[in-house]
Amino acid sequence: MMWTHPEPVELVELGRDTLTRAQVRKVVRHLMAGCAACGDIAAQLLPGRGRRAGEEAAEEVDYTPAFEAARRRVAEWQAAFAEEQAEARDLLAELAAHPYERRWMLVTQSARFRTWSVCDHLIEEAREAGFQDPKRAVEYARLGVDLAERLDPAVYGAERLHDLAGRAWATLGNAQRIRTDFRDATASLLRAERLLRRGTGDPLEKAQLLVFRASLLGDQRRFPEVFPLIDRVLSLARRLNDRHLEGKAMIAKGLFHGHAGQTEAAIAALRRGLALADPVREHRLVVAGHHNLIFFLLESERVEEALALFAEARPLYERFEDRMGQLRVRWLEGKIALATGRCEEAEAILLEVRERLTERDLGFDVALVSLDLVQLYTQQGRTSDVRRLAEEMLPLFEARDVQRESLVALSVLQRAAVRERVTVGLVREVGDFLRRYRTEPGLRFRDPV
Repeated sequence: MMWTHPEPVELVELGRDTLTRAQVRKVVRHLMAGCAACGDIAAQLLPGRGRRAGEEAAEEVDYTPAFEAARRRVAEWQAAFAEEQAEARDLLAELAAHPYERRWMLVTQSARFRTWSVCDHLIEEAREAGFQDPKRAVEYARLGVDLAERLDPAVYGAERLHDLAGRAWATLGNAQRIRTDFRDATASLLRAERLLRRGTGDPLEKAQLLVFRASLLGDQRRFPEVFPLIDRVLSLARRLNDRHLEGKAMIAKGLFHGHAGQTEAAIAALRRGLALADPVREHRLVVAGHHNLIFFLLESERVEEALALFAEARPLYERFEDRMGQLRVRWLEGKIALATGRCEEAEAILLEVRERLTERDLGFDVALVSLDLVQLYTQQGRTSDVRRLAEEMLPLFEARDVQRESLVALSVLQRAAVRERVTVGLVREVGDFLRRYRTEPGLRFRDPV
């Protein structure tokens, strides 16, 4: 997140006491953070130093030279920051060529890497990797944490470094949450909260941390605690008049409603969020919002609405660059084909997706796409194919160390297939259980057969 320096005129108006309270707070926080450039500019621009209250100025002050000096200083700072940013991209590419141990050594021991921009890039890399490779996301976030703690407060400002370190710890906590390492995720997010309290008070940093905390609680199915956090983000967004942040919070709220089984509330919140969110600022967020809305519409058997939305979202999906994102789009295409009765096309797509998920060793997702295939075969009365697929599923998941209770659910499906008693209702019940069990491991499967 790039620093925001006050405009020179804001420093002048600060001295004249004509700024709003919010503007005063912003400028003073910036100066107190230790920005040397703005401190020097303020010394030139602030009027009335040493003048007693009520004393008239002897003559009108000409601020033109000070304005020109201020603009030069800001321009110099911007050029230096741009150079640091460009160097950071090259340094990140250099890091990518090494194993993690070597990356850590370079980041923590080499002065070349000890810049704000390198740390910022590491954090962004961790956030992007979280969607494709959670292990890599954790590694990059740890590098960001270790680097943030080694940056010089005299260069960047102590409060701003607390913000940066807080963002790094929050990103690490979110990556740990994606890997279902909930204990470490909780500890990391608490560390992030403590650091941000010592920072500048940036509401955007606070809002992002609240979203991460809500995501962790949502994965733990602690929904009564989730929604108050999201409502706090919504309140922040409205106070800041930030439509995109409000949209982001509404998309998150919709997803949590869906996880809680409140499908209609999920659809309403997602629609509202997508109307507000800016795809230029966060393309992946908007795609995820569309993706989940289409999924919940299909779950509600509102197929025509899902089809229309999928066609509308096509240009967004086509910008997906990562393979996992493209694979999930392909899976959604298969589900839509299944829902619209294009059975041959649905089967081809779902078999392709199942194979690619198996290659990535994503056991739960393989289970879910296999259930889509079982539903297709059940609807077509292809009992031998249902039995064959059910018999293939169990050893596949046992080899991938899928949790015991999930294997119980799959065993029930297998026994029903052997008896030729599989129904679409049973397939959906097993699918719903597997989705819930990912975030509610104490759940037990009831055998309806």
